[in-house]
Amino acid sequence: MLARCVARCSRGCTRAPVLGARQHLHRPAELSRLRRPSLVPRSFAAGGTDRPDTNGKPVDPQDLSEPPRLVRAGLVGASTALMTPLFPIIGFNQLVFRFLPPEQKMALHGGTSMLYFSVMVLMPNAFYYAPMLLPFAVGNGLTAAGLYLGAEAVAGGPKQLASPTLFGRIPVAGPVLGLATAFLVPWTYPYSWWLVYGTDEFFVSADFMFNLVFSSWLAPCLATTGLASGLVIDIFLRPLILGVEGWPWQKLAGRVLAAASIGLLALYSTSMRTDILHLRDADVDAPELKGWIFNSQVVCYVNGKEELCWIPRLHHGTGQLASECLSPNREEQGPLTFQPVSRSLTDGLEEADRSRNLLAKAQ
Repeated sequence: MLARCVARCSRGCTRAPVLGARQHLHRPAELSRLRRPSLVPRSFAAGGTDRPDTNGKPVDPQDLSEPPRLVRAGLVGASTALMTPLFPIIGFNQLVFRFLPPEQKMALHGGTSMLYFSVMVLMPNAFYYAPMLLPFAVGNGLTAAGLYLGAEAVAGGPKQLASPTLFGRIPVAGPVLGLATAFLVPWTYPYSWWLVYGTDEFFVSADFMFNLVFSSWLAPCLATTGLASGLVIDIFLRPLILGVEGWPWQKLAGRVLAAASIGLLALYSTSMRTDILHLRDADVDAPELKGWIFNSQVVCYVNGKEELCWIPRLHHGTGQLASECLSPNREEQGPLTFQPVSRSLTDGLEEADRSRNLLAKAQ
């Protein structure tokens, strides 16, 4: 019996007798695994660093957990863009603590605290109105990603960039990059606005932007916002950028970048909606708006109340017909007055006719 079983095992059968019993300890798949030599060196399986790559050279496992340069920059840019709705809240808190007396702060947060007021009141509304901040998010994200790439190239790599700390615990790279981003990004806002909406209405002179950014009230606000946001982003992204041993970057940094991209799409996608028409293009007399008792209203917009305030006038210099924009202004317990808007006098009656048609539709 023993001889026959041994002979059958040599031909492929894996049944082995134990003390003459007819029990079979190994299935064919188990025996094939036992006979197949391992492709992974024991030193790497035990935690070593000599796993061969495709060229037969040892590969450090840290190289597999550290994401590529573009992925690292993408994490920085996406995180900055996602945090953009929170930046005004940080700056607002700085202005409140700097300028408001205690009684006005008490009236503002209702006797709780600015932290509670910011988290429970300001933050939900900030993300609700986030779509309007899309141009600023684009400028913040691109500027932060570009500064990170430059800082990493100067430092020699992500580990060298992340190594400096304050008191051995507080990161330095994130706050410094946040500070630099806060003071450089305002110059990109006109271009990001043009990139998103295709208009150049916000292009201003370099002198105006310099005086605005480095003014006595805005510069401390930008500094506080940049330092605080840079520290938070640094703490959150540090393990993702440097990598966690044993975790390939595709499963950690790659998934976080994919989630951040989905978050950006969900947060800012509504800013690109084009289904809301201007009042001049809306059909307020459409049959589907007619109801049995009440008529439905059409959703539309106008570009500010000044668009409705053009009236026909005579040009004082030429005596020709012209259009002038007069904005209504009513002071407290005072008469209603109309103030001319700067550069509001234009030749011809086109603007006045357009305002008259819009007012007719609005009424």
